[in-house]
Formats: sequence, structure tokens, C-alpha cells
Amino acid sequence: MCASCTHTGASQQSSVQSRSCSACHKRDSKHKFPDDQWDAPDAERLCNDCVPKSCPQCKKSKRKQAFSKEQWMQSDGIGVCKACEKKRCGQCKKLKSVGCYNKNMWNEDVDEEMRKCSECLSGKRKKGFWTCANPRCEQPQKPIADFSRIATKAKIDSRNRRCNTCIEKFDAEIHTHWLEEATKLQVSIVVIPCCFKICSQI
Repeated sequence: MCASCTHTGASQQSSVQSRSCSACHKRDSKHKFPDDQWDAPDAERLCNDCVPKSCPQCKKSKRKQAFSKEQWMQSDGIGVCKACEKKRCGQCKKLKSVGCYNKNMWNEDVDEEMRKCSECLSGKRKKGFWTCANPRCEQPQKPIADFSRIATKAKIDSRNRRCNTCIEKFDAEIHTHWLEEATKLQVSIVVIPCCFKICSQI
């Protein structure tokens, strides 16, 4: 068989193994397409990410980017789109959409009773006060002086700003964790600010 025939055969085989999506134009293998889309015409074929799903709230069909990762994993007609998805604030008890929360509070890992919307978290803004971004902070709004451990860092994003108390609690938890690990390994820990150094006793 000539080289050109071999090349042509390989190209045809590759074309069969992967096909393109008419929306995002990405080429991929069969498992990236719904069963009813794989044999659809090139101009109509849609991959798993581009086949729209229906939101049970607004009744509109939307693509993947319109849903959170958690909701997109739900079956068609079950997952709620971002525009309709709401979570209850643990303080004011109101159901609110993603725009009413900062990123940390909207996170699925936050318990409902600990979740606070931006309005409840900040309260009435006070001059000279910052808000701690830790959702478990007992007193989120504190004087700027209580954030001195991060004050030297330039351009701290308010969504990641933690007060001294929360930073110290986190450091203590890390220290305790490494002490337990050191006990298991029979080594000693030399504590250095913001880091830990493990030294063998042997």
C-alpha cells in the first residue's frame, strides 16, 4: 500500500473517532457527546457541554455556563440555573441569589446557619472597620487594627481578608496538626512565624 493511501486511511479513521461540536467547534470522542448527537449532521451536532438543559424555575433552556457545577450535574429539568438558584441567609433567613453573597459565603461547604448574605455580613458600614471574610468569624466587622497581620501585604482582596483572631486560630490548628504528626514520627517541631520546620531528634 502506498504512503498516500495509508495517510488517507489514517485520516478517515481519526475523523470517525472524533467529531466536532457545531456550537463550540471542539473535536472530541464519542463519550463527549449524547447518544442522540453523535450521528447528527455536522451543522447540528452538540457536545455534552453545549446541549442545553431546562431550568425548572424559569422554564428556559440554557447551556452549561448558565448553571453552577453542582446544578449542571443534575438531570435535565432538575438543576436550577444561576439566575434562579437561591440560598437562605442564616441571619436574615431570606432566600437570595448568588449576587447577594460573596464567593466564600456562596460556597457549598458553608453550613446554612453559618451562611450570611453580603448585607448581613457587612451590616451598616463603619468608617475605620473591615469585614472578616471567614464565614465562621464570631464578629466579622472589626476595627482595621484587628487586621494588622495582613496589613503589610499589598492589595489584599476583601474576599480573602481574615482578621488576626481567625488567622491565629488557623495557625494554632496547623501547629496542633503538625505536633500530632511529629509525635507519630518521633520528631520535634521548631516553630517559625508563618511556617513550621521539622527536625529529627536522631
